[in-house]
Amino acid sequence: STILIFSHTYSLGLFVSTDRCKQFDSRKEKELKALTERRQEVRTILSEAAVQSLEEQYFWISTDWLRLWADTILPP
Repeated sequence: STILIFSHTYSLGLFVSTDRCKQFDSRKEKELKALTERRQEVRTILSEAAVQSLEEQYFWISTDWLRLWADTILPP
């Protein structure tokens, strides 16, 4: 009887653990995909944002801020 309870509890623990691992893997995959998309967006912005002429008005973006923005899920 005690062995059956232990066995059932152990099996339930494995099930919960496996479910949490699947949830973690799913969340990790979604976040990595979002970061990859954000980094690609930064590359696109940088390729299109080159200063054409020093006479034209342009703005600077801090590379530290841009790196932080590209490498995080939530905006800085």
